[in-house]
Amino acid sequence: MMIEAGEILGADAADIFIIASGDGDFRLLCERIKHKGRKVVGIGNKGQTSTHLRDSCDAFHYIERLEEALIQLEQTRLQEFKALLFRALDSNPCGKEGWVHCGLVGKKLRELDSGFENRFGGKKLSKWLSDLGGQLDIRGQMVRRLSTCLQKS
Repeated sequence: MMIEAGEILGADAADIFIIASGDGDFRLLCERIKHKGRKVVGIGNKGQTSTHLRDSCDAFHYIERLEEALIQLEQTRLQEFKALLFRALDSNPCGKEGWVHCGLVGKKLRELDSGFENRFGGKKLSKWLSDLGGQLDIRGQMVRRLSTCLQKS
């Protein structure tokens, strides 16, 4: 694993390294990765993970709490996307009854955040929109924000 990590690091092929181990011997690898300006996330068992490894990571998650950490990460991503989406919706002129075409929303999202595809590209725009179903009305390729566009009409 250390050889492969070194090759990936040398090839500039990753920004984040995930070490799934409790072995403190990986501490030096973590320090080398961080020295190269990359992030290290560790994952290990509670009570069986070396404190040296845990302390050398930028972030460390215990397997026993991993589901909780992933839920929190998803909530954070959803909040970030929601703020960006509402900025995009609010900057597009609302059509009849407040509707905006999803294509225009996607275009505006990329204008507002050039890293949009990398940060939020794991899901299609339609999936993100459906995750916000309580705050948006979606019909086919059209979307409207339930609170503000209706007030603008």
